[in-house]
Amino acid sequence: MDHEIKLLLEGLDQRRKSDGSLEVQVDETVYLAPFEFSDPASEHQIKTFKEKHQVKLPSEYRSFLKIHNGKVI
Repeated sequence: MDHEIKLLLEGLDQRRKSDGSLEVQVDETVYLAPFEFSDPASEHQIKTFKEKHQVKLPSEYRSFLKIHNGKVI
């Protein structure tokens, strides 16, 4: 699973333009949006989130967060 996530993220990174933007399509409109990867989540951040929101996260999703904790578009 980790390998597949890394391949997906590498593909996204390769699609970014030199200015860091990414082509985004909403319905028929395509535009460039700023795109920045977030740092991986720490075990402490994941634990704090789970406790605050009283949720149980699947192990695959926790693995994903430890590799890549979202992005800003």
